[in-house]
Amino acid sequence: MEKMIYFDIDDTLYDLAEPFRKTFDVFFKNGPVLPMDELFLAFRKHGEVSFTAVENGRMTMAEMYCYRLQKAFGEYGIELSDEQALAFQKTYQKHQYRIVLSEDMKTFFDEFSAKTAFGVLSNGPAEHQWDKVKSLGLLRWIRKENIVISGDVGVVKPDERIFKIAEEKAQDKEKWMIGDSFESDIVGAHRVGWHSVWINRRRRSAKDENIVPDYTAYSEKEMIDILKQIIERK
Repeated sequence: MEKMIYFDIDDTLYDLAEPFRKTFDVFFKNGPVLPMDELFLAFRKHGEVSFTAVENGRMTMAEMYCYRLQKAFGEYGIELSDEQALAFQKTYQKHQYRIVLSEDMKTFFDEFSAKTAFGVLSNGPAEHQWDKVKSLGLLRWIRKENIVISGDVGVVKPDERIFKIAEEKAQDKEKWMIGDSFESDIVGAHRVGWHSVWINRRRRSAKDENIVPDYTAYSEKEMIDILKQIIERK
């Protein structure tokens, strides 16, 4: 059966922690020394909560930027003013626009884009996410009409409606969601009957043991190997 494989962007097609680490090194080059993996997980955790508030109109983007950074650093006893948090975000965003696909991902897309249909299904402000699409060069392998971004359509994962929008483009193909967020990607895919691959770089625990992805990958290499199996399976 033909397949339609949708990818999340952040922490799926590139390692989201890398721009964060580079920004941290700029702002805290003289210390303190913090457990970077744990700090980044806290940043992501508070970011997911605050992004929902933005989409529901309860928080502005600037407030979200401050909230997630202040909460994350606060867990390690570091207070950031709004001004410091926004300056950190500005530099972080610059580094995000310098992201690139790994050579392994480029090779994968080169080899398989003629064999299966790929798409993007991503949460985030439209302009911000489209800039990432361009930085990663995804339009080389993915048709623009197969890219669905929450900021464009006004609804966010895991809401079933955004999956239904993507589903219309997939027609009668077997649909797959590849993403890092258990709550947004895996739960959302489960609700609409899609298959899923959870790329769990940070080895986080699933929030709902009753929802199980078809596959879990703990690295980009594992994700690519799994995708090859999916595509080549009849």
